[in-house]
Amino acid sequence: MTALDDIVERFVDVMAYLRTPIGLHRYNDHIFIPTPANARKLFRDFRFIDSSLDNLKEDELSWYDKLKVDEMRRMIRSTRTEVEWDIVDPVYPVQAIADAAQEILDYPFMQDSEKVRLLTVRLNHSHALFEACLMHAQRLSKLHIRLALEQGKAVVDFMRGVPSEFKEMLGRKELVEASEEAAEALTQYLKCIESKMQTAPDQLPPKRHQLERMLQELWALDVSVADLKRVGEEQLELWSKRMLEYARQIDPKATDWKSVWQKIKTYNPSSEDEIVDDHRKLLENVRQALKAIDVVDLPSGESVATSATPKWRRTFATGASCSSDDMYGGRVTSRLNVTPRTAGVTGPMAPPSPVLLAHECYAGHHVHAINIGQYASMPFKMRTQIRVPVSEGWAMLAEEFLKDKFTPREMMQLCMSVIARAVRIVVDVGLNTGEMTYDQAVDFYEKTMGVRATNEVNGTLLTPGYKSTYLFGKVSLERLREEIRMQLGHRFDVKWFNNLIVRAGTMSLSGIGTYVRKHAEMRKNLA
Repeated sequence: MTALDDIVERFVDVMAYLRTPIGLHRYNDHIFIPTPANARKLFRDFRFIDSSLDNLKEDELSWYDKLKVDEMRRMIRSTRTEVEWDIVDPVYPVQAIADAAQEILDYPFMQDSEKVRLLTVRLNHSHALFEACLMHAQRLSKLHIRLALEQGKAVVDFMRGVPSEFKEMLGRKELVEASEEAAEALTQYLKCIESKMQTAPDQLPPKRHQLERMLQELWALDVSVADLKRVGEEQLELWSKRMLEYARQIDPKATDWKSVWQKIKTYNPSSEDEIVDDHRKLLENVRQALKAIDVVDLPSGESVATSATPKWRRTFATGASCSSDDMYGGRVTSRLNVTPRTAGVTGPMAPPSPVLLAHECYAGHHVHAINIGQYASMPFKMRTQIRVPVSEGWAMLAEEFLKDKFTPREMMQLCMSVIARAVRIVVDVGLNTGEMTYDQAVDFYEKTMGVRATNEVNGTLLTPGYKSTYLFGKVSLERLREEIRMQLGHRFDVKWFNNLIVRAGTMSLSGIGTYVRKHAEMRKNLA
């Protein structure tokens, strides 16, 4: 084992201690409790790893090892920034405890008896988790408190319902007690932050340098706030024009696309089950269509299980989300959660979209994650925020793989997907530099897209920069693809390029650029 291997192993262990992912089994019964002492210990571990990387002899490292070193440094900066941000966010502990339970409930490769044991242990961390977060000076505004209360009430119901998943099982009594105690600990936490509502500002005054730092350290984006906003505005204008072109294919007399978009909202399901089942059927059609065009590899045995998004997640969830069952173990199955409707919305809606399912599954997140599990080495299987621009950028590229088979209506759905991500950038920059209030952000969504997308604005409040990574990642990967196409000429092969992206692992945009350019150079030399 080399010195770099030792450092990678230590890094993975520290990240597993922080994230407790199922699949890295040492910490299955653990939740990171962000006391000041624990945070200091975590940051000391990161400093030790960073200094160990300094001691490596660069001239003895291969290009790939050097890439590992660079990316681990970015991962450390990103994770440190994320932890600093999360522990002062009043919504963070609410999500953390629910995610810790949901992860075990969703994991398909574990016996129920082991799930009961681990759920009991994790839920028993609740009181310490909420208490630790109250030790920090939380970012409390009326908006943040309202969001924490809204989601917290749904999480209380979720935790009290956890034991109902298991019938007459050894350890169920302890699980019931742990669930009730966790729900009570959360209730007390919510009462504590609610008591501060009167003295809290309506909306925390954002600072421009804070967004700059999040973009560069959390997401590893080499872009200024001004340039990021410009990308959003340019893409919004470009795709709005395309949207009108496809709207006129449906209605030649259309003067704007919004009226046509309203006309194609003809899907009016009678139940959540019907929505989930219709998405499940369409998902298989998208899968078969992707296999037919053969632009990226699908590992044998892969599959996706489809279900409704848990109710506690719907405060912020829109559309759907897909996650690998066990990327660390190299398994090739994933779970797709479909959010049935935005709260309060009734009546006809746009039909289930192959664009959405391409993004989430074929060839988006599902294909990406299972290829990482099969091919990537550590630390490039670790969940870190620097991966998001590549992950979401890839998923947006995947939306267009099947566009030659789309109807004008489906092309409008594709355009709407990009328009929505462009609006996200404008709102992200606006909210997190103080140029927009919450109400102005909601109004901007309604003006540009015809919907009051409060869920989207809620998510933008939580983590500055996150909503911008989708479209910025897509544009960056498109530019990289064209650069490599020009470099290789007739030697360029789109399936080769796509397989490089999905197999590389959880890298930053800069890292994936280095990785792809190096492989392109080797391909050119071999030819």
